[in-house]
Amino acid sequence: MLPSMVQPAVLAGVVAISAAMAEVLHRVRQFAAARTPVVLVGETGTGKSFFAASMHRESGRPGPLVDVTAGELRPELARADIFGHERGAFTGAVARRAGLLEQAQNGTFLLDDFHLLDADVQAALLRAVDARSYRPLGAQRDVPLGCGLEFGVSRDLNALLSERKLLPDLRYRLGYCVIHIPPLEERREEIAPLARLFLAQCPDDSGVPDGPAQFAPDVIPMLQDAAYPGNLRELKGRIRAAYLLARGEPELRTAHFEGLRQDPQVFPRRGKRADQLRVVEWALARTAGRVGAAARLLGVSRNTVSALRSSHARSQSD
Repeated sequence: MLPSMVQPAVLAGVVAISAAMAEVLHRVRQFAAARTPVVLVGETGTGKSFFAASMHRESGRPGPLVDVTAGELRPELARADIFGHERGAFTGAVARRAGLLEQAQNGTFLLDDFHLLDADVQAALLRAVDARSYRPLGAQRDVPLGCGLEFGVSRDLNALLSERKLLPDLRYRLGYCVIHIPPLEERREEIAPLARLFLAQCPDDSGVPDGPAQFAPDVIPMLQDAAYPGNLRELKGRIRAAYLLARGEPELRTAHFEGLRQDPQVFPRRGKRADQLRVVEWALARTAGRVGAAARLLGVSRNTVSALRSSHARSQSD
């Protein structure tokens, strides 16, 4: 891990304020150029594809980034899609076809949700990882693996293994160079800069130049207290929708954010002390009483958590 006193880290224009995200950027740099396969673990919308692309750029490989989700591949053709095939390899194979690994030559192959692949395709991937070579369907000889490998998954590898969705050998072959991308709820201190970044991107992303360029003062606290099951993708989508609703106005207001649900376990900065204490107690229970970890989970300072815990302890003793 990085030292506890982490300076803001920067990669591809992304500034990581939290220690968890600084660790993500650190690992992206450290793993980028290696031939060792890298696994990115993160919930939907946390930015796995973005960090995979960042790692590809950092690697210096001249070839392309070939990005595919296993769920997009038809199960009966997944092996041919990934490894390629020769003419006549199976019914309907009227010509040779380069697989995704060959298309990623001198570049990077990103396979997201790889646990959705059938066991025989997972076994073929394991062989390719171990031997640094693979055999297209119908071919007479192996082909050297000429690309970096990145795998994405939304759940813990051990959980997938226990559910028999992942071959044990593949799990243990891949499960060491891992980048855990935390959900947005665990890095709430980054919601404010992310929100400002997404708002600045709205004119280009939406094709509409006449929306507001700033938030009203009460919007950022509201965004910091909200629930985001869709993580970064949801935050960005909500800001873009609010931007369009606010066209012609000088600033984005809370009324422009429709259906934004407040997270019951978010520290209520504008709430009553009893509500603040309830959330702090929940965070401390979730983090085994570690003040620093509880503060990071809630996106507040250590002093805030310590002060509330101390005042509660004094009131209990009176």
